[in-house]
Amino acid sequence: MMPLPVLLAAHGDPGCISAGYEDEPAERVPAGADSRRGTLRRGLAVDARVTLTRGAKIDGPKLTLGKLSTAGGDDTLAFKGAMTLPTTPALDPVATWARVIVDGVLDATIPGGAFAAGTKTGWKAGKHGSFSYRNGAGGIGGIAKVDLKGSAKKPGSITFTVAGKTGSYTVDPAHLPRQATLSIDAGTGQCGDANFPGPPPAPDCVYKAKSGKMQCK
Repeated sequence: MMPLPVLLAAHGDPGCISAGYEDEPAERVPAGADSRRGTLRRGLAVDARVTLTRGAKIDGPKLTLGKLSTAGGDDTLAFKGAMTLPTTPALDPVATWARVIVDGVLDATIPGGAFAAGTKTGWKAGKHGSFSYRNGAGGIGGIAKVDLKGSAKKPGSITFTVAGKTGSYTVDPAHLPRQATLSIDAGTGQCGDANFPGPPPAPDCVYKAKSGKMQCK
């Protein structure tokens, strides 16, 4: 199964993570620290160049991980919701990238680049600020599809779907995720956070052992 990533948003803390972290060693942020360089309650390791910025609230979020009881490589993911993002600069994942984070489970960066027919991989631009990503090589972190649907009537309003079916996710039933993030350009605030603090009736995550499925809504 996939090891836990080093770069994590803390449980329940709103914060989108910006790019630029590959070349410098991680530093440990003291428990309770809260700054634009990191927001962590448990002293988790965070790279020195990581910046956490407050993201938009994701409305109506739904997150499902499936086939978790199998050996891995066929785990499924579905993450849906809506958010309102800054309109300046214009949303453009073709030129930037997208990043999907599920607290303690997944941290996947979807690179920019236009769709290439030969590899069946890349981004396509649509109407009203819409974009779609497909990965013909099986996916990144299991993610093979990202759809961002813009609105003609409400500039900045985005509904999104992230999906995959070739993942390998490790989920601890005793410590289920409390946050999921979709980031397109965190440096400009074009990112959103879905929080699942629980218990019901607040949004919550539930693990179903018999079906090997985790659902958050």
